[in-house]
Amino acid sequence: MANIVIKSDYIERIIDHDMDEAKNEIHSLKEVVRDSLKNIRKIIYDLLPMSLSDLVLFLQYRDLLMIWKKIQELRQYLKSRIQVIN
Repeated sequence: MANIVIKSDYIERIIDHDMDEAKNEIHSLKEVVRDSLKNIRKIIYDLLPMSLSDLVLFLQYRDLLMIWKKIQELRQYLKSRIQVIN
């Protein structure tokens, strides 16, 4: 991304003196931007599965907590039933 800023600064400096060179640099700048966008898309795509796995982990953790809560409720119920019997 820094390369984009550097190239655009260079184009600003030469545009009044050498229009052909400025056009060539603009073409080069377009290629740099395209490549940067491809890289950003790849990074986002690579991050997506990790985000999905984090979501699955969260859902599994939530389910585990719900099961733990049910177990605790069952223990309390059984304790109360045992006390009634005694």
